[in-house]
Amino acid sequence: MYRICTFGANPVCIQASGFIQDSLLHSEQQLHLSTMSILIITTLVMLCSLPMSEAVGIQSLRDRYGVRLSPQTYPPRCKNETFDDYCFIVQTSCRETEERRAEVLKSVKDDILTILDKAANPSFSLVTYSKDAKVILPWSSEVEKIKEVWGETKNEECTDCQALTYKALDACRKLFKNKDKNGFSDHIIIFTDGITRGDFYTDINEVKTKTMNAALEIQREGSINIQVVRIPPTKSNIIDASGVDEWSILPRIAHVGQHDYHPELIPCSNLGVNKDQTINIHLLYGTGQPCCAAADVVFILDKSNSIKTKDIVLLLDFFKNYLNVQKTILEPAMLNRTEGLQIALLTYGGKVTIHSKLGQHGKTDLIKIVKKISTRTTKFTSTHIALEKALEQLKTSKRECKKTVVIATDGRTWKPKQRAVDSGEDTIKAAKKLKDYGAELRIVGLPNNNNIIDGYEREWKHMASEPIGCTIVDMQRPSENGSFEDLDLVNLYLTEQICSDKPTPCEYNE
Repeated sequence: MYRICTFGANPVCIQASGFIQDSLLHSEQQLHLSTMSILIITTLVMLCSLPMSEAVGIQSLRDRYGVRLSPQTYPPRCKNETFDDYCFIVQTSCRETEERRAEVLKSVKDDILTILDKAANPSFSLVTYSKDAKVILPWSSEVEKIKEVWGETKNEECTDCQALTYKALDACRKLFKNKDKNGFSDHIIIFTDGITRGDFYTDINEVKTKTMNAALEIQREGSINIQVVRIPPTKSNIIDASGVDEWSILPRIAHVGQHDYHPELIPCSNLGVNKDQTINIHLLYGTGQPCCAAADVVFILDKSNSIKTKDIVLLLDFFKNYLNVQKTILEPAMLNRTEGLQIALLTYGGKVTIHSKLGQHGKTDLIKIVKKISTRTTKFTSTHIALEKALEQLKTSKRECKKTVVIATDGRTWKPKQRAVDSGEDTIKAAKKLKDYGAELRIVGLPNNNNIIDGYEREWKHMASEPIGCTIVDMQRPSENGSFEDLDLVNLYLTEQICSDKPTPCEYNE
């Protein structure tokens, strides 16, 4: 009787008897042939019995979206939605009667609301100016904010007749410079009488030249559109001059960057005090995909020390980039919360840190928070506690909407003070509680720095919501060479999945 074994981590042995035993005794050649046959058969049986990952693979996402994305590539957007940012400039100089000034300010407010409605509510800011430029509204996407600050502007005491237009242009340039860029054009829309003037001691041509130079500098930079809504002076205007020169040099349409969208010039008509002016703005039509549904989303990012610091940077960029392309993140002050995204952000290693509670911050503040998160990693991986904290966040919301948890992790639970990796039992139980609550649990399986690739088998396939062929992205498959640079592909995929307000057919049951 002979015992024949395969080699490897899981050796398999069989007993050779009968015909094989006789062959082994009588012929060395037959011994080799029989042994090889058994080894081949045994190996095939073992290979066939290995579990196959049903998760979405990085290669599938590469095939769908491209091997790598340029910074100008974005997820499918809603129709009639724009990525553009608008800086509105309003001249508030005391050059007319109080009655005329009130008429102009009301007209300007109505025009801004018309433009925002036409542009599908992009992000915007508001600058007023006379002798100085003042940012009265930093970046916002809440139209109601315009009405709030407008009452303050209208009721301000009018104290000077100066109009240093170049200061207002510079204020908008700084606002754009300090804002996270999304690759598309920026817009300045200025409401002005076109007459730059300083005080009585300042040379008229000197300040006018400064405005001309500011406008030309913006034109040279080539990334900002400028449109003018003229405020025509009346006979009561104390400045005896014409604004034609500035009105003619200020307007310009910049070329938008390279992207997958189709910019169109959309006319906004019936503007100005006399409702006789039209400006054109870029509106970027998306691919016709549905707008983001109402959803509460908790992101959990693994910062355990099995991930390199440089990859933590890419992981944080992944979340920041997800925020950047969303146009429906609710601001905490919004009263109407029936649509849009509320987002929470947690990171974890041995301990869990809640950086932003669900709905606590809007888009701009969330991006600021991400920039301040340390890239330092920590020991241990308390995935079970992170999932428990995510459930606590979801329970704080009273909205009847989709509930989603996205956890990006490179593998196994390892509890503090334990000398070995955890069984994952508590993590799987915590995941079940989330799913029992009605939440959808999605997993981004990150590459592991130590080449440990058993995250899918140990935990992920037991944690994720069904169908796991769509709710797990497995970046650890050896044959696909997934890396943290591939997170831009995952970003696209998650946006499509989370934004859907209907069950999405699973395309990736591989």
